[in-house]
Amino acid sequence: MTKLQAIIDRAATFGIQAKLWKSETRLRIYAQTDRRDMSVYLECEPGFSDDDTLGAAFKVFCKTEQHPRWVQQQVAAYREKYMPLFWAYVLEHYRHVGPQPNDYGPDINAMIDEARAFEAAYLAQRETEDA
Repeated sequence: MTKLQAIIDRAATFGIQAKLWKSETRLRIYAQTDRRDMSVYLECEPGFSDDDTLGAAFKVFCKTEQHPRWVQQQVAAYREKYMPLFWAYVLEHYRHVGPQPNDYGPDINAMIDEARAFEAAYLAQRETEDA
């Protein structure tokens, strides 16, 4: 399985359906949202192969002509709702990173720890719901 497909599959375990989109210069993983005016995606930096990525930025946009405060509220709500897409990226990109100390700085380690904590809490919640 490729890293990009692994990110999409892990996002699916978190309840987010996503699709890969490529152009000559861009690589994105789009989350399927319930609104046409909302775009949620990972802007990926292509890796050394077609199935790899070196980095990603989580982006949320609202394309509408509404009041700026309303747009900010919508973006914040969708950012929170679809944050598991970013956590899926972090978990896959840093899956081979062991406990601290390691070669990453405190900000990267904090991000990895937060993603792992999210996954543990999510899976624990699913277990209790399934029981």
